[in-house]
Amino acid sequence: MVVVDHPSDCDVYSTMVEQYLDPDYMGQVYSIDKNRLSPISAVNEKGQNVLPQISEIDNVFSPGESGLQSPSWNNIQWNTLTLDLGDLSDASNIKLVVRAIVDWGAASDYSDWLDQFFDAVQAGQLPNGTEVTPPPYMEVKAANGSWVRVDWSRQFPLPSSGVPRTFVVDLTGLFPTNNYQLRINNFWNVTFDYIGIDITPQQNITIQEIYPQASFTQWFPTDSKSTGNFTKYGDVTQLLLNADDEFVIGRQGDAVSLLFQVSDLEPLDTGMQRSYFFFVNCWFKDENGNWGFGYGFSADPLPFQSMTGFPYNPPESYPYELHQDYLSAYNTREIETT
Repeated sequence: MVVVDHPSDCDVYSTMVEQYLDPDYMGQVYSIDKNRLSPISAVNEKGQNVLPQISEIDNVFSPGESGLQSPSWNNIQWNTLTLDLGDLSDASNIKLVVRAIVDWGAASDYSDWLDQFFDAVQAGQLPNGTEVTPPPYMEVKAANGSWVRVDWSRQFPLPSSGVPRTFVVDLTGLFPTNNYQLRINNFWNVTFDYIGIDITPQQNITIQEIYPQASFTQWFPTDSKSTGNFTKYGDVTQLLLNADDEFVIGRQGDAVSLLFQVSDLEPLDTGMQRSYFFFVNCWFKDENGNWGFGYGFSADPLPFQSMTGFPYNPPESYPYELHQDYLSAYNTREIETT
């Protein structure tokens, strides 16, 4: 948990954390002025004006569509949002404040898309590197007026699902000219409740980190079909102190309980406000998530920080040789197919 003390006259937000983004921008906490600028225009992929929907935090979202409805892997209907941020030529900092959510769509649509994609794989029709569900990407205007992609390490993150969250995308240094148009492209159905612009400098904030005591238990019985070597129940504190490819591996019905001690926090100074951020490094698999790769609903293959994607293909592999002690000490709850 990250505890942030900041001046009461500003808000603080974090970035969304994506594995592929630059670590200098990933997981950072930004001070944001309470009075923010609004885009001059906002238009979606259908040419509809969605500026009214994104002008306030009011749970009124822009309409969106899912790439799962696309005709084929090489004819994707992208969910796009084109913004004109106005004249920001005097701004030394440009931060986009975004409140958005992703809708994964129906499981049947996902299955149909995977079937179509892997049929093309079997037929040898896909160029190397073609992704089954491409990640989001931003574009800005080049000097000649064409759209160019932002460097991959600074790309737009995928919003959370379930509930909308507010996050910051640092755009500082991404515009090659004084044309501050921005296009956000999503394969998934991403809809936006609010987008604002902050150009104020970073204020002085104090960041303290608290690490938990963690216990792992079965919370409720399950009829899960998942199999493999899962983490044993009990104290798993050591597994949650670092993002080091040593996971608490659970299945449906399992739960991790966390206790954060706040008694050692520095006292809050006058004129300051305290905000809390909960950072998690995790991975999940669903029953259909390994479709077409022959893995089934199993704990293996394990994810790891430096993998190029998932599922990955040989010779890429989880670094078993570096984590033998962890695997043998913790992942002893073996569950076989019934």
